[in-house]
Amino acid sequence: MTNSTNGAAGGISHRPEKTAVRDGLLGRKREVVLVIGGCGFLGRHLVRLLAEKCDNVAEIRTLDIQDPPEELQQRNFKVKVTHVKGDLRKRACLDLVCEGVTAVFHTASIVDISTLQDTEYITSVNVEGTQTILDACVSHNVPMLIYTSSSELARGSKPVLNHREEDAENFEDKDLILGDYSNTKRAAEKLVLSYDGRKLSNGSTLRTISFRPCGIYGEGDHTFVTAALQAAKMCGGILCGMGSHDVIMQKVYVGNTAWIQLCGWKRARQDPTVCGQAYLATDDTAIDNNFAFFKVFVESRNWKVLPFYIPFFAIYYTVLLMELFVWLLSPIVRLPLPVSTREVLMACTTCYYDGSKARKLLNYSPLYDAKESIERSKKYYSTVKL
Repeated sequence: MTNSTNGAAGGISHRPEKTAVRDGLLGRKREVVLVIGGCGFLGRHLVRLLAEKCDNVAEIRTLDIQDPPEELQQRNFKVKVTHVKGDLRKRACLDLVCEGVTAVFHTASIVDISTLQDTEYITSVNVEGTQTILDACVSHNVPMLIYTSSSELARGSKPVLNHREEDAENFEDKDLILGDYSNTKRAAEKLVLSYDGRKLSNGSTLRTISFRPCGIYGEGDHTFVTAALQAAKMCGGILCGMGSHDVIMQKVYVGNTAWIQLCGWKRARQDPTVCGQAYLATDDTAIDNNFAFFKVFVESRNWKVLPFYIPFFAIYYTVLLMELFVWLLSPIVRLPLPVSTREVLMACTTCYYDGSKARKLLNYSPLYDAKESIERSKKYYSTVKL
């Protein structure tokens, strides 16, 4: 592994320091933060906000299987940003980046909602990888782990109507809407929260928090709004709705999804009783129909959303027949489908949450209001490569 930077102060290097940094004036220990999945959709926003909004951070490290995106490489950060390319399932990679770290943000996971899910692979990353991270935190005396979970860990085929965090704890529906993805996120979150209060060898205590975002959109998205734009492109710049206009969904801007985690980190250092819990991550984005929500982004590319909706059953059973065909061929060849019945069901079922717990206990309020969130996102979606 060789050292390299982008030539600017605070640029991205590729080797972590061995020890935590101390403030030369006050002698205070300053924070060395690790973002696992720091080159991903949410992770890159966490890196940016950590660098811009957290004066107590001296160094940010990222561990990811991909290279840093161009936006991180070109940004002139005020703090040192170190990138290590590696697999979170490999303990050697974690040992390299965890030395001297005071907080870990774990944002990495496999999001597989396809027809033929790879159960073994999803489990190895989402559950076994999370266990490896927890073990590394204990070995390296890391006092804080903040985990990005998902609201989908307790979502079945029935509508979700203003559910709170405790509704997920009482969830008994075995038919989770996203199958193995939901199951593995649920198992990983349970692991993370079970480690809260674990005593470390240096006398400190490991604290953990989990956040459950829903429908994340914004800069860096390649699966949510971008998928709708890809569908519109395939249809000559026209997007047609699915199901009914009465179906409404909760969305949250990626910048606020990152910000709520920083609010949780700050609050946890002041009051450890907020730890060992899960928090829904929401903001003030309008709770409305997905296709009404997509409209501003579709129109930013001079395309249009048709005013009528294809009935749910017509789409669902058409896709179901396609999935049956793909399943029959799977012993010979694995054919990808542009959409799965999971996605159809999710898009056609009302789902919204009560996010007041984080606002009350973590002193969270969105960093970006609804208008700014949409405007920032529109700039991205109007030019994103499809």
